[in-house]
Amino acid sequence: MINSLAEARRFAPLPWPVLICGETGSGKEGLARFVHAAGRGGPLVVANAGGLPDQLLESELFGHERGAFTGAERVHRGYFERASGGTLFLDEVGELSMRSQAQLLRVLETWRICRVGGEEEIPVDVRLICATHRDLRALVEQGRFRLDLYYRIARLVLEVPPLRSRPKDVIALAEHFLVQLRPELGPRRLGRDVRPLLLHHAWPGNVRELRNVIGVAATRCSDGVVDASALLPALRQTPGEPDVEASYAHVAEIVASYDGNVSAAARALGIPRSTLRGRLRLAAEHALEAPGASRIEGPGPAKARGRVRAQRMTRPA
Repeated sequence: MINSLAEARRFAPLPWPVLICGETGSGKEGLARFVHAAGRGGPLVVANAGGLPDQLLESELFGHERGAFTGAERVHRGYFERASGGTLFLDEVGELSMRSQAQLLRVLETWRICRVGGEEEIPVDVRLICATHRDLRALVEQGRFRLDLYYRIARLVLEVPPLRSRPKDVIALAEHFLVQLRPELGPRRLGRDVRPLLLHHAWPGNVRELRNVIGVAATRCSDGVVDASALLPALRQTPGEPDVEASYAHVAEIVASYDGNVSAAARALGIPRSTLRGRLRLAAEHALEAPGASRIEGPGPAKARGRVRAQRMTRPA
């Protein structure tokens, strides 16, 4: 995530559109807010392109005149007008229909909008930030996303890694969410016994899941300490079955985040080094047995075990 923030800081002063890619719940909107705050300032307007029919989306994006359609009793300024002089964050851009894509492309070519039912073209000065959890290049190849629009919105691209690949962020984010809850719940802190639990979990719902789990756990603790008895029920409420393959990969990712240092990773997880070495062996065996045996990335179990052997060899007698 540090690399993403560094790139976002470099991109912030530039006027070009930014495309943020990442899994659902991984923190794309937060990164967009960071780019906006570090950039031009002005208003920040957040819009979601998913789930709206074309006519309604057109009205929301570009506005409408009074009487443009049944129920249009007054002039409505759309997202682009309201964001003029600032930033428009358009989430779920991969869900746009081909018709809406053509309309958006026209605006990006002229930086003028026309309200639904209107004739006047209105100039807008907007920094556009789009986000998607989809692979837009694959959608382009499938004919479901316009190539010319892709080049317009992807002038600058930021990748948000999933939370499972950045375990060092988990504790920091959990503590941040507890600070955010302080006005409603009072002071809360993480107990030592929950840190291994937080690091062990693969977080398929990413930052959004972590925020929800911490919120539920914080309401369960009675003495201001979020301990295992408060956290475990909150973790069990998360939907979905555990993914064995993801769990094995997660072990290797944690070790990779500590540059292959098994001792440091074991201390962070709160487990003996021998236990972690055993899990790495299981991860390696599972990777060899599974189709496509190169799924575990980073230093991986073999390199991590090599690091352990090197530590043994260099350990003073």
